[in-house]
Parts: sequence; C-alpha cells; structure tokens
Amino acid sequence: MEGEVMEDHPTILLIEDELQLRANLQLLLQSAGYQVTTAANGEEGIQQLREHPFDLVITDLVMPGVDGFQVMDYLRGQRPETVVVAMTGYASTESAIQAWHKGAYDYLTKPLDIDLLYSVLARALEKMRLQKDLQRSLAEVQAREAQLLKAHNEALT
Repeated sequence: MEGEVMEDHPTILLIEDELQLRANLQLLLQSAGYQVTTAANGEEGIQQLREHPFDLVITDLVMPGVDGFQVMDYLRGQRPETVVVAMTGYASTESAIQAWHKGAYDYLTKPLDIDLLYSVLARALEKMRLQKDLQRSLAEVQAREAQLLKAHNEALT
C-alpha cells in the first residue's frame, strides 16, 4: 500500500519546539524501539511529512508559526492514515475537543507521563495495525467476489 510504513520499528515524527523536551523524547522513544525523526516546529514537520510517510506523529499544539492544529489539518488532507497524538502544556477542554475534531488519536498534557505516552503509542499503533489488516481483508474479499462474479458470468454464457 502506498504510504504504508510500519515494519519492525514503527516510525514517529516528533514535532516539538522545546529543544530539551524534543531531545529527551527522541532518546526515550528510540530506546523503546521506535525510529524517530524530529522537527522543531510545525513548518518543519509538514516538510518532513511531504517527504516521508510516518506511522505516527506526536505534535505539540502550541508552537510559533505553524501550530499543531495546522499540522493535523495537513495530515487529515494529505496523509489521513497517519495516527496523531497531540500534546500541550496549555491544556483546556476547548483545545482537547479541537484536537479530537481534527483527528488526534489522543491528547496528552505536559509534563508528560512517559508510561502513559508509551501506553498511548502502543494502543495507537495497534489500532493502525488493525485498520491495515481490515483494509487487506476487505481487498481480499472484493477480489474473491470479483473472481466469483466473473466465473458466474462465464458459466452463464
């Protein structure tokens, strides 16, 4: 499938404007077996997304310039299969609702609970795997249905 990535090591794009947090999260995620690419802001993140598919995007919501909501808008239009986890140090009910409406799988608040982050990532990637399995199964059923229809039509002639 075009854009399909998830092999042995899921790929993550981490978009975070705080350098220290970005570096620490990258190390933690890499040590957990993820392939991590980072971007310092939403504009860099969108550029990375234009160049490479990722299994999952973790994006800060509040950043100068292009923010995490704009990143999610881009993903919804260009890479809707990509799972998004939003994070923010400025949590509010409104921003959580907005993030979910824009397609966020989950919404985490800073400071991040690393165990919760790992749990969210595992669930998000499992959901993605199940969706891909369902798509494959549907394609197989459609192909089998087409074969049966063709055989049926040939038998009638």
